[in-house]
Amino acid sequence: MAPRKKQKTAEEMKKQHVSSSATAADRALLSPDLYAEGGMLHCRYCVHTVEFLRETTVKRHLTSQGHVQKRESWKAAHPDHATRPRLASFSSTTSKDARQEFTMEFVGAFVKADVPLEKAPAFKAFLSKYTHMAGTIPEPCNLRKNYLPQFAQPHDEVLKTKLGVGDVYVLLDETTDRVGRCALAILINTTENFGEQPLLAGVEFLQRVNYTTVSQAMIRVLNEHNIHFDRVHAVVSDGASYMTKMYRDIVKGLMPNARHVTCAAHLLNLVLEVWSDEFSDLNTCTTLVKRIFCQSPKRRHEFREFMEAADGVEPKMPVYCVQTRWGSWIKAVEYLRDYLPVLSRFLNQMTETTAAGLRNLKQLLNDKMDCLVACAAFVSEHSTEITSLLTDLQNTNRSQMPTLYRKLTDLAMVFDFCASATPADFREKTKEALSLCEDPDDRDECVDMFHRVMLHCSEKLQASIAKHPAWKTIQGARVFDPRQLPSTEVASKANYLDVFPSLETVPDLEWHMYTTGSEVAEGTDLATWWSSQEQRLPVLTKVAKTVVCMPVASVDVERFFSAYNDLFSCKRTNLTDENLKLLLMLKYNRALLA
Repeated sequence: MAPRKKQKTAEEMKKQHVSSSATAADRALLSPDLYAEGGMLHCRYCVHTVEFLRETTVKRHLTSQGHVQKRESWKAAHPDHATRPRLASFSSTTSKDARQEFTMEFVGAFVKADVPLEKAPAFKAFLSKYTHMAGTIPEPCNLRKNYLPQFAQPHDEVLKTKLGVGDVYVLLDETTDRVGRCALAILINTTENFGEQPLLAGVEFLQRVNYTTVSQAMIRVLNEHNIHFDRVHAVVSDGASYMTKMYRDIVKGLMPNARHVTCAAHLLNLVLEVWSDEFSDLNTCTTLVKRIFCQSPKRRHEFREFMEAADGVEPKMPVYCVQTRWGSWIKAVEYLRDYLPVLSRFLNQMTETTAAGLRNLKQLLNDKMDCLVACAAFVSEHSTEITSLLTDLQNTNRSQMPTLYRKLTDLAMVFDFCASATPADFREKTKEALSLCEDPDDRDECVDMFHRVMLHCSEKLQASIAKHPAWKTIQGARVFDPRQLPSTEVASKANYLDVFPSLETVPDLEWHMYTTGSEVAEGTDLATWWSSQEQRLPVLTKVAKTVVCMPVASVDVERFFSAYNDLFSCKRTNLTDENLKLLLMLKYNRALLA
């Protein structure tokens, strides 16, 4: 039979009673291990606060095994110190408020630095050394559940304020993430924020992708941010059929001022695909080089050693083609133009012959070296216009719409000229490579291939332009560039009313002042120039900025998808949809909460 528990005496019960007059300073006198600050009792070695209302609680902490071990461990590591000094603290706030503030800023730093909250426990040792707040950091699941959502409200308020002024442009596209889910990204920019990165307004996960689901998601995001449909002046997307149907059947009726602008960068990328399709041997060569070197670190090391030992060869590793990266095939070909002979010598001296890729590439280089070099030279030299235009379109901080017509028509003229050019009309390295072809039949075959490729590029570009839903807008936008103003007769305002009905509101005097007395310095961005004309041409400036600031490419959405894949890595696939959306918004729009 268990012995009965001894009854406490009245004196013991009195000592156990909470003392309402005891302060943290009073309890700190019990031991040098304690100190009072900010109205709270702190332990020097355990780096957290101690409940001080009951004296027995304080003594129990001082005699606890954990406290004794930490004290002895610290003294053993610091024999020259009698006691551990006080740590930095938040003495101006209460303990609860300090913990809340510290944890919120801690989570905010993780979000801005794109560090997963799962790594928070790894920082406790560091925080224990330099602060007394290490013990206040909750577990990662608690951080996501209780602290992360608190960033949503201030972010949404600032976002609505930024999107509440100016004409609106919506950029949208969809991708499939690493778990096979379709993610629709909706970015928004305004005339007032032009020159800045478009803001991520929403991410929607769709069960099905069609014109109905995409339009519903876009309308829902616009309503969430209180954006009136009349303010939307452009919907920028790729040229997918469901995007065209979405605009034609739904958006056009709801948003009377909106124009459907298909991405010009996607258009150019489609033209670039002609090069890889037509130059089949060159495309095979880039594929084999990627397969041989990308998957074998040993072979890369051997190739670098071979180049370092060779005379007159700069050691430069192969450039790999990535199908989803615009212009990467051209860069891979530029590498081959200079290093095909080096690759051939390297393969011929190798003893390894078991790999099929090695044998195939070696055979291809031995049989068609002259043609491959000539084709690589032609591609490198005669693709500069399209690749430079593609690079310009990725610079979304500058106005692109007024100059796009001239750039595309110039590109079409280059294709037409090269489609019928004689070998003497080709550029220098191409002519040099053709002259090195020993077999005249090979040289004639290369020239015919060059003509065929440029003809197909011209035809594809013209066909894409003819189907572009905003081509009339691209043509008419030139009138808002003083550097492209045609004659006064052609520049009559009436000639542009069909494309830009809002010009009807522009006074004739303003139009006359603009067409007869406007100059733009070379290198000046048109959006900046029109902003400087607000006092001189107030009505026309508003109309012009709507067109001048209109995006012509959805490259910012592609940049967001890169950020999406970085955040939603294979180690974070268990994130809930709500937390993933919020993290994406905070990451992409981090400048809003700076």
